[in-house]
Amino acid sequence: MRKLSGFLAALTAAAVLTCSLPVHAASQASGDEEYFVSSKTSFSLDLPTDRVVRVACVGDSITQGSDNRLYPAYPSYLQDLLGDGFDVRNFGVSGATLMFSDNISNAYTRTDQYPLSLEFQPDVVIIMLGTNDSAAYAYKRFDEYFDSDYAALVDSYKSLDSHPYVIVATSPYVARPDSDTAVRVNTRIVSHQMKLFDSMDTIDGVVDIYSFSKDRYYLYNDGVHYTPMGYYTLAMEFYRCIFGMGLNTLTVNTTPGAVVEFDRQVTGANPYTYSAVADEDGKALCYGPDGSYNITIRADGYEKFTGSAEISGGDKSMDASLTPGDYNVALYRPVTASTELSELSPVTNVNDEDHNSNWSPTEADGNGQCWITVDLGDEKEIHGVRLQWDLAFGSDYKVQVSNDNENWTDAAVITGSSGGTIDEHYFDSVRGRYVKVTFTRKGTALGWNYSLYDLQVLSDDQRTVSQRELDAIAQAEQEQEQAQTPAGEKNSALPWIIADVVIAVIGAAAVILTAVKRKRS
Repeated sequence: MRKLSGFLAALTAAAVLTCSLPVHAASQASGDEEYFVSSKTSFSLDLPTDRVVRVACVGDSITQGSDNRLYPAYPSYLQDLLGDGFDVRNFGVSGATLMFSDNISNAYTRTDQYPLSLEFQPDVVIIMLGTNDSAAYAYKRFDEYFDSDYAALVDSYKSLDSHPYVIVATSPYVARPDSDTAVRVNTRIVSHQMKLFDSMDTIDGVVDIYSFSKDRYYLYNDGVHYTPMGYYTLAMEFYRCIFGMGLNTLTVNTTPGAVVEFDRQVTGANPYTYSAVADEDGKALCYGPDGSYNITIRADGYEKFTGSAEISGGDKSMDASLTPGDYNVALYRPVTASTELSELSPVTNVNDEDHNSNWSPTEADGNGQCWITVDLGDEKEIHGVRLQWDLAFGSDYKVQVSNDNENWTDAAVITGSSGGTIDEHYFDSVRGRYVKVTFTRKGTALGWNYSLYDLQVLSDDQRTVSQRELDAIAQAEQEQEQAQTPAGEKNSALPWIIADVVIAVIGAAAVILTAVKRKRS
């Protein structure tokens, strides 16, 4: 049996792998089913030490890797983390559903990868399917077939001669709040998966990827698939929860809600960046093997923190206080663009604080120029921009400022940007009321439109409140005033109608009395 209590020790050692996953707080899901945490998030595996351990990763495009493996998918990172003592294979298929009954054409069991995963004779199978079962053609069959088809898929692996451990994962959080996929996955499918997993005797463990990924928009490139940092973070969670080998924990004490990037200093093409978020006490848990790390911390309204750490031999902690600054002065401010692809992707999406709604221009081919202009409300001192891209990013663009929205001064000219979830550029401070970003070259050869989720304009000046926020404040004050009015005094149309009638009657009586009095005199 394989000893999995540090980096791969001598293969002659023998031990039992015991994995106790932290039970994530059961965030209540709105919708059809209450969110449920399976008792099977704590489990043990006995793995051979006299040969390479075979690991099969079964899933949809989230396993396969977005855009036909344009980015390294989580199985690639998992292989790097586990090392030569393991053979990790990616059997993911884009668009695959778990359900196969009633001739569902996109069923995983009907793909070429399914029989290959069986022939592999794995020792460990990781199944992460269910997201595509939210599609209309499959979802209408959910109640009838999901449970039985899931059990059948698990049984097909359990019956192999290799007698593998089967570990199942919940569907990841879908960070597209208004989509049918998000509603069905986040509010029903995941909760149902958890209850199903708890009732299945044939599975050996559960990894709650939904709770792990929930609301971490910075892991995604399109609200469903991941960036390289997202895939590495996902691989690390599987590595930690299933294999639990050779990991150190660095506790970073910082600002609550801050995003911490824990970048492992290694050579090679693939980035090894783990991402964590600080809890309400300001603690962010970063995991990684022995080594040197660069640390970047970002939080709204604070200057970016950069530092480094050397970790080995267990748990450590560090303090990282953030300095106020880097205010996003573009938030909710009036914004215009040269073009918009459709009403579904307006330019107002780039500064609405929703990191998963995008703007896309109409240019579909070539490097056609397009621009975005933000009215900051009054003159600000600008020293940087921060963009959150989809896969289709801009490699070349310039930032300009103006006080009249006509005469422009260059603040920065960016060339060769690599895109990514966080595309950040600082420059010498320059003052202006209007900020224009003009995109001149696409960073992808795929021929897609630019697709931008978020544009922040960074300044040390406080942000000007927008009319949208003023309206919201006024509405909140009005609602509070109404709520504090005693029940008998609440505004109602009826008392005013009665009062008007009484006044009219009294007025009429006064007129009559006056006329009578004049007649008598």
